[in-house]
Amino acid sequence: MKNIFNRLIILLSLGLIFGTCFAREEAIPLATATNRNQPITLIEYYDDECPHCHRMGIIIRQLESNYSNLHVMYRATPILNENSWILASLVEAAGVKKTALHETLVSLPDIPTPQKALEVASRLGMNQQILLQGMRSSIIHQELINNIELSERATTSHAIALPLLVFSNHNKTYPDITLVGEQPYALLSAIVKQLE
Repeated sequence: MKNIFNRLIILLSLGLIFGTCFAREEAIPLATATNRNQPITLIEYYDDECPHCHRMGIIIRQLESNYSNLHVMYRATPILNENSWILASLVEAAGVKKTALHETLVSLPDIPTPQKALEVASRLGMNQQILLQGMRSSIIHQELINNIELSERATTSHAIALPLLVFSNHNKTYPDITLVGEQPYALLSAIVKQLE
């Protein structure tokens, strides 16, 4: 397994990211997702290596469980180090199961290693070889770059700080609400109530 990771790191480092298409959620810029039953959208831009993002995972899941009108979307934004890119590629390669994989990884007591992330993916019923192949996909590579660019545009300073949270309500004319960094549940709850 270690040999596979070494090869993957070399491939990613050289930029030899080719690929295949997988069943995937469509990339949605900033907070433009719509869902008639969930008119409020929260997009979290995160890095799997970011301890602040990791701690926000529990708060966001609690928020989502308490507000049925809230649709949460996660956007991997690998900016911290090489493991960030590997973990983000792995989560994106999970396709339609990427939310389940992301939520499981942030529920772990520690920030996951790529090895741990693959083990978690296997426990969730995902094929490791398919994930490793998918991680090299040019589509995934481009989506991660798009997430980084979108997160830069979402902030007024055009500098990335994570986690980045973008709230919007598609049934009203409120502007998007953007927060940077760890935030308390009470504040996020108040924003959802304001957008209702």
